[in-house]
Amino acid sequence: MRKNILRLKFKRDIIKNFIQMTVILILSMFGSFSYIGMDSTAQMIQQTVDSYFISCQLPDFWISLPHADRTVLAKLRHLPGIESAEARGTAELDTDISPNAHLTAILYNGPMETGRPHLIRGSLLSQSDKRGCLLDSRFAEINEINPGDSITVRKNGIETHLTIRGLIMTPEFVYVADNDFPEPEKYGFLLANKSAFPELPLNQIVVTLKPGSKQQAVANDILTLLPYASVTDRENHVSTKNITNERRIFESMRFVFPLLAWFISTCMVMSTFGRIIQNQRMQIGLLKSLGYDNKIICFQYLKLSFFPSLFGSLIGLWSGYRILPPIFWKNIINQRNLPYCLYPEPSASSWISTLITVILATGISLFVYLQTAHESEASLLHPKPPQKGSQIFLDSVHFIWNRLTFSGKAVARNLFRRPFRTFLFFFAVLFCNMLMIISFGLMDTINTLTHRHYIEAHRWDMAAQL
Repeated sequence: MRKNILRLKFKRDIIKNFIQMTVILILSMFGSFSYIGMDSTAQMIQQTVDSYFISCQLPDFWISLPHADRTVLAKLRHLPGIESAEARGTAELDTDISPNAHLTAILYNGPMETGRPHLIRGSLLSQSDKRGCLLDSRFAEINEINPGDSITVRKNGIETHLTIRGLIMTPEFVYVADNDFPEPEKYGFLLANKSAFPELPLNQIVVTLKPGSKQQAVANDILTLLPYASVTDRENHVSTKNITNERRIFESMRFVFPLLAWFISTCMVMSTFGRIIQNQRMQIGLLKSLGYDNKIICFQYLKLSFFPSLFGSLIGLWSGYRILPPIFWKNIINQRNLPYCLYPEPSASSWISTLITVILATGISLFVYLQTAHESEASLLHPKPPQKGSQIFLDSVHFIWNRLTFSGKAVARNLFRRPFRTFLFFFAVLFCNMLMIISFGLMDTINTLTHRHYIEAHRWDMAAQL
């Protein structure tokens, strides 16, 4: 009988405060949704890139120099911490595939072990093939090129005819851009054997480090051995640096929106349950006088915040994991060359954020309840007496106070008589506006920067490389 009474009371309280419970659920869902969506996207990028780099054996260093001969290679291979060093050539080639189109060529002087390509269509290139090449899959797709087609490239007035063996992606060209912005219809890359371009020198060495080697120490040794060379590591390579910055953006953004949502949710829970407890203080006193234990009554009210925050957090966890990463990935892949995507499981921090949301809502409800529960049954059975009126600061500012209407004076006194509710209302409105301003501000900033960078700053239509 007693359990049925409490169960009926719980249902009645849910129905009576349905709007407030729904708001708490939505805010809890939004906090978890935004955090888990950003965190899962960052983890997705990290796992995909790590897997891609490892499977294709991305180099640790790119060394550019006028000519890479066997003597330089032998000296590099004997440096401590270096596992392998391979010489290859790089060159910018013109082509007639589309107007103003050109390709970056990577010319291998042996097997494609370091920085090996990821095959999309066709077949890989054999080491003895002098007339074949592997072409950037995105460049080929936009220009409607297929394996088996022929391509003509030029360098220093010398034309070379190549047959496309396969369409590929490679981790060295995750971000393919000639200038600042990818234009896959005009710019791409190809891989070929050095024997196809005998007139071009070997002007690059790719280096792979041994596990546990100190990258900075090896870089210093390379610069000491080759002071005239340019050494680029993964952190400064255009392709790897770009995708790493993309991941860091999501990692930094994952705390902004959840913190705002959690704060607004906290304010909402404190305001809602403060009002519920004050309106039901006589019911609390009646339950105490009927012999209900204080823990049972407390648990009855904690359920009003526990279940909405729990359901909201779990819905946010599921929807944030399922919805946001695919959306972000679609936008990322439009400007990046990544052959596949690995979806990670929700991280430990995602579950912790869900737990924090529930603990915040429940803990605040407990705090509000304990402020009233310490009173005796006799005191709770009587309505709480109104606060004693007192003068406020505006009373002394006569030229303002005397011009206020009666309703204006009542509002002003109520604002100062209930400073906690005033504080919650002020910051809730503040943070709601912050969410909108941040969202629209980011959109306006990106649009403005894009216009200024590509329309106002870059006024040229064609660039000549000498």
